[in-house]
Amino acid sequence: MLYTFSMGTPDIRYARPEDTREMADLTVAAWQTAYSGIIDPAYVATRKTNDYAGKFQAMLERGEDKILVAELDGRVAGYAAGAPLLSGGYDCETRGLYVHPEYQGQGIGAKLLQKMMDHFRQKGCRSMIVTTASIG
Repeated sequence: MLYTFSMGTPDIRYARPEDTREMADLTVAAWQTAYSGIIDPAYVATRKTNDYAGKFQAMLERGEDKILVAELDGRVAGYAAGAPLLSGGYDCETRGLYVHPEYQGQGIGAKLLQKMMDHFRQKGCRSMIVTTASIG
């Protein structure tokens, strides 16, 4: 999928089922650049769009995670996924925060994280942990 660089302001909204394919493409592209030199390239090469699209669809159907997307130029430029935690030192978690490499450096990740924090604050959460690389 070809993305065009833009300096516009993204629309941050809740993900819809029709976003899952773009979210999956974005995840694969992000893994290929973000984890270069950190995670074994052979493992990164196993990341496939179809695997992620199914996972995102299932997450939306279950409704446990809240998924926010940043839409820019009619495309999903980034997303954040999170859920409340029932145990541990935090009461909520952002489990993924990804921005397509062609849209990085525009503050989209910060806007997504801020909106996710706002969402959790409205639910009464007071402490959040952020994780992004979930291997498996």
